[in-house]
This record gives sequence, structure tokens and C-alpha cells, in this order.
Amino acid sequence: MSKFTPGPWHAEEVQPETHEPSIWRVHAEDDSIEASICFLEGGEHDNDACARLIAAAPDLYEALRELVDAASAPHPDWPRFVQAMTTKARAALAKAEGKS
Repeated sequence: MSKFTPGPWHAEEVQPETHEPSIWRVHAEDDSIEASICFLEGGEHDNDACARLIAAAPDLYEALRELVDAASAPHPDWPRFVQAMTTKARAALAKAEGKS
């Protein structure tokens, strides 16, 4: 069983008054957890993409857990595996990629 706060998590950019660092708020839907993440400007990374990936972590974990469970049973449940691939895994990837 996971010990992290279950999803969904959301990421939103918070504009500081100085507009120098890029600050993102990642939080659970019910605001039971919240983290502020500061990305320094001028880096090679896309701050928006990094924040989305962090926010999608619970969804990605759940999709991966479902895939592993379905595929590693004594008699793999391939319909469940395919269902997890086509719904949970694709939705989690879309969220991480900012397409949902």
C-alpha cells in the first residue's frame, strides 16, 4: 500500500511579485497537502513540464501498479491489463504531458 497522499494532484503556477523564479503550487484536490516548488529561470528544463510531472505522480503510480498487478498474476489478466493501458496509463501520461 502506498504511503503518499492519493491523487488527484494539481499544479498551478504562482506568480511572485519579482517574477524572477518560477514558482509552482502542487496540491491535492482537497488541499490536504500542498507544496511550493521553485524553479530557477534560465535552466534547460521546462518548469511547466516538471510541475505537471510531479502533479501526475499519483496517477502514474496507480496506472503502473494496475499494469504490474494485471500482468504478474499466476494467470495474467490480459483484458484488465489492456484496459489499464488504454485508460489509466494513457490518462496519466496525458496529465504529465499537459494534454488533459
